[in-house]
Amino acid sequence: MLHRSTRALAGIALLCVSLLATACPPTTGGGTAPQLSNFQLRASKVTVVNHNDNAFYGAADEPYMLNLWFRVKVGVPNSTTVGIAGSRDNALSNVGNGEVRVLSGGQRSAASFNDVQLLDLADLLNANNHLEVTGTWSWAMEKDDVSINGVANSTLNVIRNALNATVAAGSLPSDPSQLVSAILGSFGQAFNLIAGALFGSVPGIPDDALNSKFFIGLGTKGTLGDIVDASVGTVTVPSIAIPIISVPPDINGGRIFSMDTNIAFPGEQFPGDGRHDYDMEYVNTGTPGTGANQFPVSSFAPSAVTGVAPLGVSFDASASNDPDGTIATYAWDFGDFTTGTGVSTTHTFTTGGNFPVSLTVTDNRGDTATTTINIAVGGAPTAAPTGLQLVGSGSSVAETWGDFQWNKVAGAEAYEIKMISFFGGGCLTDVYQEFTGQRASGTVNRFGLCLGSKYDTSIRARANGIWGPWSPSQRFTL
Repeated sequence: MLHRSTRALAGIALLCVSLLATACPPTTGGGTAPQLSNFQLRASKVTVVNHNDNAFYGAADEPYMLNLWFRVKVGVPNSTTVGIAGSRDNALSNVGNGEVRVLSGGQRSAASFNDVQLLDLADLLNANNHLEVTGTWSWAMEKDDVSINGVANSTLNVIRNALNATVAAGSLPSDPSQLVSAILGSFGQAFNLIAGALFGSVPGIPDDALNSKFFIGLGTKGTLGDIVDASVGTVTVPSIAIPIISVPPDINGGRIFSMDTNIAFPGEQFPGDGRHDYDMEYVNTGTPGTGANQFPVSSFAPSAVTGVAPLGVSFDASASNDPDGTIATYAWDFGDFTTGTGVSTTHTFTTGGNFPVSLTVTDNRGDTATTTINIAVGGAPTAAPTGLQLVGSGSSVAETWGDFQWNKVAGAEAYEIKMISFFGGGCLTDVYQEFTGQRASGTVNRFGLCLGSKYDTSIRARANGIWGPWSPSQRFTL
């Protein structure tokens, strides 16, 4: 096998591959077979930039990702295998505009690719070695009422047939510098086959799909990996419209990359009726020959779990461990919008409320585990929510509504909005509406509201069953 620094031998191999049909015909054996590696393509974070749901479902989303994974060997007939990673059961709850959630466990929708051979230039001279392409068709979803499983499984068959008809039936170019464009050309044909086969094929209306991307990894390393890395900046994964209701979603481009290096893809945009941005990552999860990585164990002990504000608490995570490696990082979320690092730390809770303190540990292969312990601090919130905004309104025969957003209050368990009418402002109906849970948005849709009327509006938070102060009144027009 070649190392990236072995440039003289690489040059010879490049010449041989370029003249593959004449001067250096492929052999059928000999040499050492490339080692096997294990990989994952997964989501690590989601940001709801704009929520997708309408007033009927509320001004927040339940995002999740569905990764339809595939792997196929170039020039090996019918070598495509497919599957699904992710589930609507792992959807997050009540994520409002601008909110960010770090994903862990099943929320990451990790597509695993085990026992993948990474090929260098010299490896291509052995006819027994076949370049493998792996990846995902990643759907950014929003959970509503109907499972996506039926549509997704039908789509898997379409993907398998399309890749068997293109990539598996194709061949490698004689010039390795054309490898990326050749593979992407085959996928371009596959995209069009997928779009055509799925036209009008959706039974019913499943969960909302915002958009989708393809993440395509080439099983290359060394000098061949260098060639792929140098080529990806000059090609673009095409965007393809799928002319059906909403599921499967339109293809909004994507990424192509060499699989020999861990890669982060931050802020991948999935715009639809709303917009969700995902941080994606591609990681090697197993040393060659050792199998898949075992997940670390997150464990910590607080010095107190109850008290009154201000409550200082020490946290010790020395019980965390990794069964087949080491813990690389310790990340604390104290549940009051502050964070920390380190195997041990201290934190002071300054207001009443319930604070879910979470510890996320990351092992030396990039896998994570999270555990959460609730810290109960007595008393009411000391401050009102800030940043109250009216972000949308509407009406139907049955109701009139207003969509609101605000900045969360640490430790809050519920929020209440009051809308006070006045003479000359329109309809004379005062409205109060409570929203349970720690959230940053909600829809007021009480009877008596009128579109076009003005209301003096304020908000307060509750913790431990006790309401805190009202925010200053603001005048909004529905």
